[in-house]
Amino acid sequence: MENKLAESGLLVEKLNLVTRHLKATFVGKDDIIDLMSLCLVGRENLFLLGPPGTAKSALVRALAQRLEGKTFEYLLTRFTEPNELFGPFDIRKLREGDLVTNTEGMLPEANLIFLDELLNANSAILNSLLMVLNERVFRRGRETRALPALLMVAASNHLPEDEALQALFDRFLVRVHCDYVAPESLADVLEAGWNLERRGGAEAPRLRPPTCCSCRPPYPALICSRCGPSTWS
Repeated sequence: MENKLAESGLLVEKLNLVTRHLKATFVGKDDIIDLMSLCLVGRENLFLLGPPGTAKSALVRALAQRLEGKTFEYLLTRFTEPNELFGPFDIRKLREGDLVTNTEGMLPEANLIFLDELLNANSAILNSLLMVLNERVFRRGRETRALPALLMVAASNHLPEDEALQALFDRFLVRVHCDYVAPESLADVLEAGWNLERRGGAEAPRLRPPTCCSCRPPYPALICSRCGPSTWS
């Protein structure tokens, strides 16, 4: 028991190290970074609302770079089709009469998912995403699989105006406004940039997604209830 608690403490320390590194890079975004970390640990969906140029995408990409797992990012439009997110049908299997999706490199295999301008998506995309966001399950035809996603982030420049979008918006428990950095913080922004240049190629702290021999990999929580906290490293 003591070993598990010690390992848990080390994991929390590593996560805190990652968040401190992000906060040193992004001035005025401490609260958003803390919420991203909480959502990562708790597997909650995060919605970033804010005008262009407020580092919404940059924040998510910076966290993704520090997570040694698979990342899926996509900019949605009203013309985006489900195949662009989930992958096309496997032609070889289709010839054999089976509807199997080729998900390699697509959303169903990602540990971190970032959907930019989510509220621009059409109804076909929205309906496909409801179960993904709510239950972490991908279903297409007879094919059903649990998703390994640890964190799902969506961003938009505006709130949903269409009632059809409200159901999707409700799937995001954590919603945060991302605004421009205050003018009086310009000196801090410049200092953060200089510090970043001085660090040069110094390796940033990283987190490895959990894998667990006796649970569905990767396990959906920071500490595996069966195998203990060593599932994260």
